[in-house]
Amino acid sequence: MKYFVPTSNKNYSFSSCDSCEAKCCNGSYGTLFSQIILEDFTNFENFPILFTFGNLDFAKPVIMLTNGTNFCRYLKAMKCSIYDKRPQVCKNYPLSPNLDEKVYIDLSCPFVKEAEEKSDFIKINKQNYYFKNYKDLYLNTYFEFEKYKKKDFQKLFTLRDIDFYGYLKDDENQFIKMHQKSLVHLKDDYFKKVL
Repeated sequence: MKYFVPTSNKNYSFSSCDSCEAKCCNGSYGTLFSQIILEDFTNFENFPILFTFGNLDFAKPVIMLTNGTNFCRYLKAMKCSIYDKRPQVCKNYPLSPNLDEKVYIDLSCPFVKEAEEKSDFIKINKQNYYFKNYKDLYLNTYFEFEKYKKKDFQKLFTLRDIDFYGYLKDDENQFIKMHQKSLVHLKDDYFKKVL
């Protein structure tokens, strides 16, 4: 399972993915979905975009990365076959932005090591627009869906005790429309095996 810690406490380096077993792309290892922001919605051409609801019942858009059992459908011979069009979460990995404005790193990645100095990989990513502005990007996403209530969504399935929802009513919101178009991915064999 993934184990994210803040990069502010220690220095870390990341080498490469060249000889990795792609655990970060493996549904049985724990990869299932990632919460997304508005800028991530353009990935509906490859992945289903759904919604979850937290304790406060506000709609959180997520991208389904695996079916919870298998590797990502786009992993071929342990390489990403849509590398240039992979989701932002995959581009950022093993780093992850957070609302607390810290950058986190996954210590379960076999190519992350403690180091004397922060690696260029971490320094460069911390300057990335996505990391520098994550709190604002997250809040923009929250406000975009603030008016949508849980009762307006339909539960599509439960996976690993997490309920995933779709908004199936007519709506003019461009992001809801992208979400609805992305649902076509749930109808193929990759997801039918587990849903």
